[in-house]
This record gives sequence, structure tokens and C-alpha cells, in this order.
Amino acid sequence: MNSLRFEGFTIALLFVLVLLPPTSVTTNVSAPPSSRPTIYSSWAGSTPTIDGKLEAGEYGDPQIVFTVPPYNAAYLNASIYFVNDAQRLYVMVDAIGDQTDSVFDEALLIFGFSTTLLTHSALSTVIGFRGHAGSNCQGPVFTSSKCVLPEGVSAAIGYGESSNSVQAHKMYEASIPLSQLHLSGGQTNFSSPKANVFSSLCGVGKGCDVGSLGYDYATGRDNVWPDGLAVTKVATWGILVIAASPMPEFNQVFAIVLLSVLLPLYILRLGRAKKHSLHK
Repeated sequence: MNSLRFEGFTIALLFVLVLLPPTSVTTNVSAPPSSRPTIYSSWAGSTPTIDGKLEAGEYGDPQIVFTVPPYNAAYLNASIYFVNDAQRLYVMVDAIGDQTDSVFDEALLIFGFSTTLLTHSALSTVIGFRGHAGSNCQGPVFTSSKCVLPEGVSAAIGYGESSNSVQAHKMYEASIPLSQLHLSGGQTNFSSPKANVFSSLCGVGKGCDVGSLGYDYATGRDNVWPDGLAVTKVATWGILVIAASPMPEFNQVFAIVLLSVLLPLYILRLGRAKKHSLHK
């Protein structure tokens, strides 16, 4: 009976090992060295709710931070987050410095690169935001209705406090299928130009009047990324690297294998022990 207790204790420990989260994971695919600014998305520990709110546990540390000063006096205080799972990328633009909820506040995300008509190219996906918190007309807006998002994309505009500031401010959030990112080798080109630069590429009357990683209409401040971006020159764009799916640690794999062998034997021995005790 003592051996059965020991086996039961061993199996319980193996279950604990299996259920423990990995203490270390590979969060990114390997990317070749580049002189271009590079963002490394994090693996999503939980799926963010696309509601325009920066909730605890949804995102880790920000990959882009605009601090005024010293970053650029014309820019807006903001933190931008990127996390992904096996199907989607989630982006949060926490525009801390935009403390008004104007209908003319904006944000813009461009994935993939094309030198002509970015908004209509099969090589690019553009997600624009413009409006009050809760607006259903975020963009991009490349139709007369100005309320159309790319296929499979969901987005939201929010206004309130976040973990970065108790002062109410603007937030922009999006969920994008990885298939819309134009990935090559687990990475894509990414940028966010000013609205006037973007609209000049898109064409007059196309509704492409959004820009930056947080534009505050009240102050005129906005965040171009990367700094020094020339939107028609891919060498000035940034690179977004998508996180790889975390793999179980060796001790978890080992525990699973042992469980698959020991658990059936333990159940069999336990059944025999009960039969033996009944016949006494």
C-alpha cells in the first residue's frame, strides 16, 4: 500500500509539472540583422478584447514609446503595444498625451510596402482610426462611407484611463489576421506616416485623411514612425517581427511522457489493490 501512495504522489507531481506555464519561451522567430528599426511582437498570454481599453494582462511592455521631451517636441506622449497568437496580431495605441476626445483625433497602421497607391495595393494593409471613443467609423476609410475595415480586421476607439495614466486619454485598438500582414519569413514592413503624406499617396477624394501613431487634433501633435520616415522608400520603414508559438519546456514534455506510461499502470494496480482488500 505504501508503494501505491508513493506512486500516487509521483503522478500528482507530474500533473503539476504539466500544468505549470513555461518559465522561458522563445518569443520571436529569428530575424536577420537590420539597420532599420525593428519591433518584436510578444506572444499573447491572453486574447485582448478589442474595446479601445488597455486592460491589465492583455499586453506586456510597449514596443514603441514616444516621450515628450526628449523624443520630439512635436510628438505626442504615447505607448504602442504589439502581441500576437497563431492567427492574429493585436495592436494597442495608448495615446497618453491626447487628453481630449475629438472627432478629428486619428491613428494609422500600415503593414506591407508598396510604392503606389498603398491603400489599394495587394501588398499593403492599412488600418486607420478617426473619431470619438466608441465610434463605428474608424477606417480605413477608403470608400465614400468612410467606415470600412479590411477583411477580418476589428478595431475600436476608446477614451479613459489606463495603466500608463489616470488622466483620461485616447486609445486605439485593432485585431488583424496574420494573413493580412504580408509576412515574409515571419516579419513585415511597418510604418505610420502623417495624414497629409499618406493622403497625397492615396489620391484626392479617396478619404485617406488619417495618420500617425496618435494624432491629437487639439494640439496638432502626432507621432510619425519610424522617425525620418519617407513613405515611398522601404529602407526608411520599420520591421515588425511576429512572435513564434511558445514550445513546452523539456521538463513538461518529459512529465507528459511519464504520465502516459505511469498513470494506466497506477490505475491498474489501484484496482487490483481494492479487489485484494475486498477479498480479505
